[in-house]
Amino acid sequence: MIKVCQPLFFSEQGKRSNNEDFVGFEGTSHFVVCDGVGGNEKGEVASSLVGTCFLKEFSTNPDLDAANALQLAEAGLSAHILQNPETDGMATTLTFSQIQSNGIYVVWCGDSRIYQFRAGEIIFQTFDHSWVNEAVKAGIITKEEGVNHPKSNIITRAIRSEANPTQVDSFLIRHIEKSDFLLHCTDGLLEAWSNTDLEALFRQGNSPCQIMARLQEECKNLSRDNATALLYQVESVEDLPETVHTSLKTDEIEIPPLNRKRKIKPVVKSISIVLVFLIFLVIGFLVLREKNEEPNFETKKDKTKSKRENVVNSRKAAEFSRDDSSTNQGLKAATRDTMINMKLTPFKKDSIKTKKPKRVNP
Repeated sequence: MIKVCQPLFFSEQGKRSNNEDFVGFEGTSHFVVCDGVGGNEKGEVASSLVGTCFLKEFSTNPDLDAANALQLAEAGLSAHILQNPETDGMATTLTFSQIQSNGIYVVWCGDSRIYQFRAGEIIFQTFDHSWVNEAVKAGIITKEEGVNHPKSNIITRAIRSEANPTQVDSFLIRHIEKSDFLLHCTDGLLEAWSNTDLEALFRQGNSPCQIMARLQEECKNLSRDNATALLYQVESVEDLPETVHTSLKTDEIEIPPLNRKRKIKPVVKSISIVLVFLIFLVIGFLVLREKNEEPNFETKKDKTKSKRENVVNSRKAAEFSRDDSSTNQGLKAATRDTMINMKLTPFKKDSIKTKKPKRVNP
């Protein structure tokens, strides 16, 4: 069981010609803040119709789903536009919270926010459906660049009509403690207060009345846009079911990417990495194999060439040998013929007769 104190709220017009914001609550169980969009198309009508619809439908049926409540709100806008064609084009943002037995159920659409503070720290914050916020999440711009970005006033979601259906996001905050603060606000308040400034304000230990007085004062001085805020504090928490839930901040909630490719599932990504690795492995193996085979091919060619040269050389040597033998035989024959023609016979030692010298008497 969760009990909260009576809510406090304010709504400042800022520098605008009219106030298109809407703030409302039903007892201490249902709370809503909307920021109308459309100017001449009656944004204040859209915010009032949608805010009133959510309070009424959830009060009547506490178990109602946010998507069903959205359909009813869009149908109400369509019916009004049909009877008042000049309001065609009106739209609104939405922040809604409902105290339930097991937590606080929050619903939002557009760039209006819901904060949960504990001991001066933001432990939960809705994320904006805005061009800047989604560009930051997509890595297109940095958080610092988004502070005063020219497209900071562009929202990517707003509740309009059945002809232009949208979606709301919802979340059940289960981690609730006594003295926690929940703050609903439109973007006009954020012109005067950064998250750092808000934490510093709530860290001072001021009462809800003092906190709201400070918020309103700064908005009067610094906000150009309509600035609306609703604040309530948790009075007591009893018999909440055990849960391991941890509260989430904006940067921990996944949002639709802006101009970004769809995320690849981890399993598919792992398989892709393995396949790429195997392909590179096969290519590397083939390259190494080709390099290793090239020298062997040349060696075989060289061996074949060498064998052929040896065979040729052997044949030439044999022919030369035959030619040499023929030449020698020819020389011998020629010598023999010459000797015969010269009527010379070979001499022998024994055939040579020597003459003894005559003795001369003195």
